Amino acid sequence: MTSEDRGLLLSEARYPSEIAAIDAPGLSAFNLITSLQSFTPSKQTIAEVAKQTSVLLAAGARGRAVLHDIDVYLQGINAYLASQHSTQAPFTRTDIYAVSALKDQFVGEGGGQQALDSEFLSALQRRLGGRRGLAVFRDLREGNDPEAPASLPGHVSFQAPPRSTSGNVILDAGSLPLARNPSPDAPAARVQASNALLVSGARSATGHPIMVAGPQLGYDYPGFTDEMVLSGPGISVRGESTASFPGYVFIGRNQDSARSLTSAGLDQIDTYVETLCGGGRHRYLFDGKCRPMQFFDAGSLGGKEIAFYRTVHGPVIGYARVHGRLVAVSLKRASYGKDVADLLF
Repeated sequence: MTSEDRGLLLSEARYPSEIAAIDAPGLSAFNLITSLQSFTPSKQTIAEVAKQTSVLLAAGARGRAVLHDIDVYLQGINAYLASQHSTQAPFTRTDIYAVSALKDQFVGEGGGQQALDSEFLSALQRRLGGRRGLAVFRDLREGNDPEAPASLPGHVSFQAPPRSTSGNVILDAGSLPLARNPSPDAPAARVQASNALLVSGARSATGHPIMVAGPQLGYDYPGFTDEMVLSGPGISVRGESTASFPGYVFIGRNQDSARSLTSAGLDQIDTYVETLCGGGRHRYLFDGKCRPMQFFDAGSLGGKEIAFYRTVHGPVIGYARVHGRLVAVSLKRASYGKDVADLLF
């Protein structure tokens, strides 16, 4: 059913989604797919994404069950393609892992702005002085803002500020050129948010709890989600699924429960400043040793080679300066290499 109804999405997403799985700097797999761009992954990329099988195997029986479901799901997709005499290569587990990474890039990534924030702090302190610049920065950050509007009584502390900033550095203002930096004249993006209304059984007319959830996924064609009903021995559920889920309903309900989701806007991505060594741009210090960065040949995008360097923390997104000294900047995503892990739930 998925292959018949979402065949266009599967065909267009299977290879560009690998861009999301390997965190290729400066590229959005979602944008590549919606603009119908063609990406040909390298053997190195395919091998890197395929490692996610080990994540499921490490989960024991549950992980093996998920792999079984993925394999049955692939049999259905490939059987449909064969019935249509498709010239596409058969779908593999790696394709499912890659499309799962696309989902993570779409709704599951937050953070990663530490470098830009650091440059902003540097500019404030250069203009206002160290103490006053830091005070302005903390005020604009709005962490646990006492003036924030609240619709419910009580108080909840979010994330407490760190007691120590040891190990952190501040980049020199304007020293990290990033193509994705927004233009100062660009209109502010409209903020979207999911919502949910919940009523306990003690307050409902039926005596049962009630939930009305609005995950605000938006509308695209081909759609990234579709409605699914599963009925069989021991299971009766209906709701929303997506092409990377082997028949699993992630927004829906059964006789006893209901569930929804929202975007993960917390800090899922950390920025690392790498100290360069060896007189070049492609060697860095880690655990007291000068190590070579890994050259990663990702593949070809519209005939243009996509390649970048990686450290143990993740892809190098650029070079900046700290007190005038050149450093490399890399990103570490918490879910890297584990995009398929949410299928375990």
